[in-house]
Amino acid sequence: MAFYIIAAFVVFFAVMVVASRNPVASSLWLVACLIVQAALFALLGAHLVAALQVLIYAGAIMVLILFVIMTIRLSPEKLKWKALKGERIVTSVAIVLVAGALGSAAWMMFKKSPYVPDGLAAFEGTVEGVGRYLVTDHAVQFELVSVLILSAIVGSVALGLRKAGK
Repeated sequence: MAFYIIAAFVVFFAVMVVASRNPVASSLWLVACLIVQAALFALLGAHLVAALQVLIYAGAIMVLILFVIMTIRLSPEKLKWKALKGERIVTSVAIVLVAGALGSAAWMMFKKSPYVPDGLAAFEGTVEGVGRYLVTDHAVQFELVSVLILSAIVGSVALGLRKAGK
């Protein structure tokens, strides 16, 4: 039951990301969606993936997205928040429900999750399991992704220096 409740929140927040006209509000809805997705991962027993979801996506990537939104210098009229009638009540109820769903997922983490099949190895979703999977089965793909990220960093620095006139 907890899985379906949290999944409903993921779908709701994803719809709000697309439906929101304000880019800052849309990015905040995306943060909520990513955090609730982390609760789904925790519920399924993938605690490392849940932690990485919060740290990397809800943290670092969202800071990058907000940085881009702020650098495109939207006019204040486009960033103005238009409050709806009863918005505070709906927001308060949503916060309580999300806190309950996250609490339910945290509680499920400390007992054996019924959503994880018994055939899975004990290290699935842990640092050891993910590390073993990346280094043994997908070492070439892992290294190709690191080269791709390095080339993206070099390209962005080159573009930044070209725009700065250096």
